[in-house]
Amino acid sequence: MEYARKTTPPYIIEKREDGIYIFTVTDSSRQMVDAIFDGLEQAVEETPADDVVLFLLDGSLSHLNPPLSYTFQRAKDFMRRHALPPRRRVAVLYTNGLLVSLLDTFLSSLTGYNSDFSITRFFKADQRDEAVQWLLSNRTIQR
Repeated sequence: MEYARKTTPPYIIEKREDGIYIFTVTDSSRQMVDAIFDGLEQAVEETPADDVVLFLLDGSLSHLNPPLSYTFQRAKDFMRRHALPPRRRVAVLYTNGLLVSLLDTFLSSLTGYNSDFSITRFFKADQRDEAVQWLLSNRTIQR
């Protein structure tokens, strides 16, 4: 499978032919947080309005310990810019179980997390294939 790939530390962004945006995180800096939201913006812009944004956040190479206050502010800014948030499915690969519970709590505070137009699911680092299958399994998220 061919896909576009942009490699700029501390992250790697890939867009696969099947429409999945894979974002591989290699550190936990503000620059990484900015890059995640820039990548999400790119995915939203490039995905037709009647389709679902498919986003795989791969934190298996890092401990995914982003600056939470800054991350929360970027998320609020993103939601503010998108009055009607894009339909999206997000799979998160992780290595640290404690972080997953913190991330889940953080995401739960955002409008649209696991709602009618957004579904996020967490997978252990060795479940990459399952995460991709889940992203592709159902592209029908209702508005």
